[in-house]
Amino acid sequence: MEELLPNLEQRGPPFLRLCLHSRDFQLGQDIVENITDSIYASRRTLCLISRNYIGSNWCSLEMQLATYRLQVEHRDILILVFLEMIPSRLLSSHHRLARLVKTRTYLDWPREPEMQEAFWDRLWCKLSSNKTN
Repeated sequence: MEELLPNLEQRGPPFLRLCLHSRDFQLGQDIVENITDSIYASRRTLCLISRNYIGSNWCSLEMQLATYRLQVEHRDILILVFLEMIPSRLLSSHHRLARLVKTRTYLDWPREPEMQEAFWDRLWCKLSSNKTN
């Protein structure tokens, strides 16, 4: 997160605003409502995939809601970034994510420092693009 915020919110124009639960969720509101409202209020949903992510029930719900919106609206609104290599056997139990990995382009977090600038450029362009079809 320490790299995500400055590389996406302070780069621009246009300036992007990420939705973070610690900063943007409404206090006292049901968590499911917060997640749903945030996904539908956003132009894009960025999922940062890690072993912890796929092991979390809340993240599974986020993925379900985001893929549902993707299917209903037929718009390119979901961006996947893999923060680490995840074996196929771990992905196979997450049917929606496994299907997305087979049918959509996704980004891998770069291991080499010299590749990071290109990664941020690609991600920022995808997030800031007005094209969703």
